[in-house]
Amino acid sequence: MKAGRPVRWTTPGSTLAALVVSVASLAAQQRTPPLTAKSVVADNPSEHPSPLQPISYSHKKHLALGLECKTCHTNPEPGKLMTFPDTARCMQCHATVAKDKPSIQKLASYAKSNEAVPWVRVYTVLPGVAWSHRPHLQA
Repeated sequence: MKAGRPVRWTTPGSTLAALVVSVASLAAQQRTPPLTAKSVVADNPSEHPSPLQPISYSHKKHLALGLECKTCHTNPEPGKLMTFPDTARCMQCHATVAKDKPSIQKLASYAKSNEAVPWVRVYTVLPGVAWSHRPHLQA
């Protein structure tokens, strides 16, 4: 055996076949599934759970009803902050919709006393990160 040459334990054809199988196996492991609506909008993309809110709320449920963000939220220019809707806005629908649910009854008590729901902000934009709701609303 000459110095610097690898020892060949297999025949030349089987080495190539093993390499092809290895590459195919690696490619299969790295293949990602096709994007679907569920994979594009994850339930909670954060590794941390969402903070406990005073009233349970689901954006997905309200969007599934065909409501647009602007139905409830105001987005002042230039679009950096989506405001929380006031309780009177929520009660425009919930005076009749799901009014017997405990969460809606709690919402109604905030509205009756003219209080804002003390929502806990879920996301904070880090310093140096530019964020605007505007492109998302336009999409």
